[in-house]
Amino acid sequence: MPLSREHKAQTRARIIETAARLFREHGYEGVGIKALMSAAGLTNGAFYAHFDSKQDLLEAVLDVPLEFTAQLRKAEDRGASREALHYYLDPEHFELIARDCTLATLLGDAARSDAAGQEQLAAHVEELCATIERQIAAEQPKRSAAARRALALEVLQLCIANISLGRALGNIPLTTELAAAARGAIDRRLDAPDP
Repeated sequence: MPLSREHKAQTRARIIETAARLFREHGYEGVGIKALMSAAGLTNGAFYAHFDSKQDLLEAVLDVPLEFTAQLRKAEDRGASREALHYYLDPEHFELIARDCTLATLLGDAARSDAAGQEQLAAHVEELCATIERQIAAEQPKRSAAARRALALEVLQLCIANISLGRALGNIPLTTELAAAARGAIDRRLDAPDP
């Protein structure tokens, strides 16, 4: 009896979700198809029913909307945009963010991806930047569009660099100092008048 479209879609989603988690933990090169499918509770053959290659799977992982964007949008709805940025940079949440942030954890893998994977990631970064720009506009409606864009790019870079560098260093006192410096820099920039 053939599998339903719903079952196929659920299986594909399970493979992507498992791959995203394992790629974030071990890197793209650190996870083979056999280990991936075992972790998903599926056979190796099921992989090729959904993906042509492991690179094809990486593109699917990079196509999943970013958790960082989702969290910022929820905060935006509550009027707590800066709170969400502080959460992202809070040393108490470092392990969780470092484990769950696809953008921060897969940058190197995305850089080695093909053009399609890089374009998908670029689209997510643009979406994230637009979300931050809206939050800046809400706090400072008189700030020019160009200044909002520049500031959103700065904020985004500080957040991602903080997590990426913190992951490389491990959860040590220097990681906490880096997070505090990033939070302070973001607050100073957000509070500064429009140049």
